[in-house]
Amino acid sequence: MAPLVRGWLAPGPEADLPPAPFVRVAFSWSGSTMVWISFLVDTGADRTTLHPGDALRIGFPVTTHPFGDDQAAIEAGAAGGGSIRLTPVEGSLRFRRDDGRSAEFPGRVWLAEPPDRSGAAAGAWNLPSLLGRDFLRSFRVCIDETADPAVSLELPD
Repeated sequence: MAPLVRGWLAPGPEADLPPAPFVRVAFSWSGSTMVWISFLVDTGADRTTLHPGDALRIGFPVTTHPFGDDQAAIEAGAAGGGSIRLTPVEGSLRFRRDDGRSAEFPGRVWLAEPPDRSGAAAGAWNLPSLLGRDFLRSFRVCIDETADPAVSLELPD
């Protein structure tokens, strides 16, 4: 059997929504140490996105990052029909396999520009970071509420 990254289902943000799939992934950037983050497994997201709350929690300089100056920044569609400004961060994601080993994938993670902490967008600071198809395409994704684990990413050998 191929090695797995085990995840879990967390309650949805509203009672009538299904549970959401998560995996724990270590992230590093520019020579930093690996820091563990719970990423929402989002097969509808094109890009893996580090949201501001997680960025701040792990010590990424989100409050001083030059979002407006970055020529590589993009506007991306967001859930609910809005858009969000994303800035690329070169880094690495490390997945812990169920056989005790790890698999590391260097690549680009997109940092979501933090919204104003007051007003309607203030809740965006609490959104989970997203593991998108740019990294998920390397795995076989399984989400099955009846299985153990309920969320798994099968790694290539």
